[in-house]
Amino acid sequence: MRERARASGRRRRGSAHGARPPSLSSPQLYFSVPFSSLVVFFAIYIGLVNNVNQSPFVRFAAAQAVLLDILLILPGLIESVVRPPTAGPLFQAYVTLSNTAFLFVLACFLAGVGASLAGKSVRLPLVADAADAQVGRRF
Repeated sequence: MRERARASGRRRRGSAHGARPPSLSSPQLYFSVPFSSLVVFFAIYIGLVNNVNQSPFVRFAAAQAVLLDILLILPGLIESVVRPPTAGPLFQAYVTLSNTAFLFVLACFLAGVGASLAGKSVRLPLVADAADAQVGRRF
């Protein structure tokens, strides 16, 4: 094998002479760059939702995804403004609301995956009307 590589004048990958630096995978890059989630959020919103050249179905699905992302951000935003309770009935209400928001987004995700596999568009409860308003269309 080395003789063939030498005969062709090329170096083999991973050899001591031509070692490459390790590359970052997409998740590693996403989590290593500060504010990358904000950049991706605005890229989806500006690049897909507000782009009239895109298919209305793509724009509608992207608008629903942006609204679900906002729903997931809200508990953390509330935590940064108001210190969450640590015990008692307010703590139980806080945990219940946070879990409800997560389970709602999870159910919407599973409904979206199921509809995509079936080749259909899904209208998510509570989110579809707001997405319609963003995209400016009605089904």
